[in-house]
Amino acid sequence: MAGPLLSVRYDDRALKALAYQARNLRGGLARIVPQAINRVTAWTRTQIKRQVARQAKIKIGAANKLLRQRKASRAKWSAEVAVENRRIGIAKFVGGRSRKGRVTASFPSGRSQSYPQHFRATMPTGHKGIFVRARVVRPGQRIRRPARSGPKGTYRTELPIYEQRERLGTVINMDFLKPIQRQGAQRLQQELASKLEWQLQKARRR
Repeated sequence: MAGPLLSVRYDDRALKALAYQARNLRGGLARIVPQAINRVTAWTRTQIKRQVARQAKIKIGAANKLLRQRKASRAKWSAEVAVENRRIGIAKFVGGRSRKGRVTASFPSGRSQSYPQHFRATMPTGHKGIFVRARVVRPGQRIRRPARSGPKGTYRTELPIYEQRERLGTVINMDFLKPIQRQGAQRLQQELASKLEWQLQKARRR
């Protein structure tokens, strides 16, 4: 999931047909195409973030931060919504009790992974997660230490505690993208036709 996973673009054949209808319209298609594409892109983003939030078990606002959007303009008639492959916590995917210092997570993607020497914990801030005590972890994992104690403010444990996180591509099932893309393409055609008809009616009334 390194690159963009979903893009909404105009259809060349449909635009050629619309171009003939808009030949006498002031500003031509450049007046309506970017707006139509951006409206469909906004709809697409909403649908994707709902699916991501549901599968990743996070809030809509958090899911929205995992998306990247590029809008259409008069100069460039294309738009894109991309899902960023960032790391998220796995605590909500671990069921039952940890056994022998090991926890197992089952993800909506269908993958299941075991984590030895990991444990559930609640940080002093109230954050709950799956953690491991270690000197070195993989790059990109977030560090969380326990609260300080004692007159010198020393840590209760010698080793820092790291929260275990996994890439979004490992956690969620991306099958929902294709239906959204198909619906987006249909909505784009309808949006373009509707906007063109509205602009032509305005031109006739002048």
